[in-house]
Amino acid sequence: MVGVYKMSIENLEELRKTTIKKCNKNNLVFLLIFLVIVGVFFLIFKTISVHFIFIAFIVYIPFGIMNEKVKSEYKNTFMRSLLPIAVKNLLTDVQVDVNSGIPSYVVDSTHSMSTGDRYNSSNFVSGKYKDIKVMMSDVHIQDEHEDSEGHTSYVTIFLGQWMIFDFNKYFKSNVQVWEKKVFGGISRRWKSGLKKVELEDISFNKKFKVLSENELEAFYIITPKLMERITAVEAAINGTLMMVFNNNQLHVAVYNNKTTFNINIHKRINFEEFARESIKDLDAIIKFVDILELDNDLFKAGDVNKMGEPVVGDVAEAAITSSNQGIVAANTKTLDSSVQKNSSIENVDAVTYFNNLNK
Repeated sequence: MVGVYKMSIENLEELRKTTIKKCNKNNLVFLLIFLVIVGVFFLIFKTISVHFIFIAFIVYIPFGIMNEKVKSEYKNTFMRSLLPIAVKNLLTDVQVDVNSGIPSYVVDSTHSMSTGDRYNSSNFVSGKYKDIKVMMSDVHIQDEHEDSEGHTSYVTIFLGQWMIFDFNKYFKSNVQVWEKKVFGGISRRWKSGLKKVELEDISFNKKFKVLSENELEAFYIITPKLMERITAVEAAINGTLMMVFNNNQLHVAVYNNKTTFNINIHKRINFEEFARESIKDLDAIIKFVDILELDNDLFKAGDVNKMGEPVVGDVAEAAITSSNQGIVAANTKTLDSSVQKNSSIENVDAVTYFNNLNK
């Protein structure tokens, strides 16, 4: 990842105008070349064919690629210069790369949804909110479909944001929570080794599907208090929700058919407007940390289990609740030894991955 560099708004405005001029120049060259091709064809054949539409498309491809490249360079410079300032009261240690995103193998490592036949990720942002390490990027996943006549098309199965919250606290599990509303079809793609878990809250079970490598650990993680918080954050988020507790991280997918940080290159820079829109784009991160209280007591350190391993604050509540129902085994050692490890993909520490990428 290229190092962060900053420009003033005045310099960015000049860069915006220069970028537009470059794109206009490329478009003009394309038009001249296309007109020459049309003129030569007419002189030879004395006619104009509808096939020129296809020819125009082919000729424009390299010019379109050049235009997208210069626009992307401008957006990257814009975002790296202004986003840390725009969200300085929310995020610290901000890193931005509009051309990069959370890789498909990080998504695969959660053993949740399929990464499809096409996987694209962009608009990567990382930082700290209330001292919680967070990262987010847009993710677009598509499946290839072929009709009876052999025509191929691509169908979107996910378009939204993938977020990762790092706790730096201990928990040993792969527990997933899927909102059934839209994720019902995608959730059939989960990896082998995960079991459906019915929790004690009937209304929660109607709205969400819970999967885990081990049913007992699901009861340890998804406590009544956490179920209330998940329900609250689902109501506050614009989109459909999926959560994975895995490898000491919380992965969150929000399916909303939207991308973030859409910069209009043809519009004069307005920093106040950009700051407002940026905060809206980061709203999901803020709500997850605040409503789930990720900075507070959800994963308190300090207690240890019978194996001498640290346990989370709500685990104690879960143990009491589940024990009263005769669900949780009395011996924690038995629970720990029963955790299934069916994954063929090694768990990926996404924070380490992007830290290394920044070096």
